[in-house]
Amino acid sequence: MFNTLTGLIELTGADVLDLYAGTGAVGLEALSRGAGTATLVESDPAVLSVLRSNVSAIAPDRAHVVARSVPAYLAQRPVLDLIRFAFLDPPYALPESALERSERLEQLRFLENGIGIHVRETPYDTVGVDTEEDLRRVEEILGSRS
Repeated sequence: MFNTLTGLIELTGADVLDLYAGTGAVGLEALSRGAGTATLVESDPAVLSVLRSNVSAIAPDRAHVVARSVPAYLAQRPVLDLIRFAFLDPPYALPESALERSERLEQLRFLENGIGIHVRETPYDTVGVDTEEDLRRVEEILGSRS
């Protein structure tokens, strides 16, 4: 996603808002690409401990977790115009399908429910955070930038 946005938005020093943050992948990736701060808003108790752990491990001084619903957070936040980049990815309440379960591909859930997936190939090398090893690699990258 960020490779697609390169040239369209300037992240350097930006305040980033990641709504429905989940594990924090988007906000933390923005920080790894030069954003100044990230506010990660999540209300799901099942995900909050993972989110807090990821923030603590990767960017405790530049990322802030808000444990509230997105509507409640937005209602109390006075100035949204200072945010340069906001990412909203509300959770889909779609049931897991048998094919998804057997193939172990969560993308099938969307396709089987008529939701298209757009794929873009870029020449850039990116880092996803899906495993402990990925997390260590991102920590190394962030550490080398300080």
